[in-house]
Amino acid sequence: MNIRLRAGIFALGLLLPGCMKYYELSTTEFPQGSLVEQKANLAQQYLRSIKLYDQFATVALFDSLWLSPDVRTYFAKRFCDKRGKDSETHKAIQNRQLEETNHWIGFYVLADIRTRNHTSLNEKNAAWTFYLTVNKTTKLEPISMKEAELEPEYLALFGRCFNNFKTTYLVKFPAYGLDGKPYINSANPELSLHVCGPAQEGIAQWNIGPTPQTIAVNNEDFYWV
Repeated sequence: MNIRLRAGIFALGLLLPGCMKYYELSTTEFPQGSLVEQKANLAQQYLRSIKLYDQFATVALFDSLWLSPDVRTYFAKRFCDKRGKDSETHKAIQNRQLEETNHWIGFYVLADIRTRNHTSLNEKNAAWTFYLTVNKTTKLEPISMKEAELEPEYLALFGRCFNNFKTTYLVKFPAYGLDGKPYINSANPELSLHVCGPAQEGIAQWNIGPTPQTIAVNNEDFYWV
């Protein structure tokens, strides 16, 4: 009986591929839901990864998401669509998100550092530090770096880059110089995020194209999402 059963299963396995493709069966039997196309496009444009090795040994992994106006606009829409917010609420949240770009240049960074003495990147004497280069000339030090918890909408942009071994940091750089002029003041900004360790350095670069203008919000109505 066992021999007949195994022979039947084997024959069925040979016949099924000719009857129906696996990817056709997967969508009917395992509904995939509606995918958000913009997510894949934004991840390709604004997500950068740095992998540093010592010969064959992994030293550190960094995945950086530039919180550009496009990314913040995506977040506001997905945040509201996911929760059933109305158009007025969506507009208010989007305005507040875009207003943040008037205060700083921000990045979410996932870090996986393999050194034994590593504690946290926000320590005063952290082994790994960051600085930002704008348009290949201006260097900026971060004004803030802290561990953060990713919202589901941002987590979706990181996709497979995220895992439980990586720590999430929110890194902020100043948006304006002492002269009051914005550091990102061209239609095609070039950003380079430098990750510097004791003996190695990695660089993540962005050159996206025209950047949407930020939306000013009355300070009396301004608050963080």
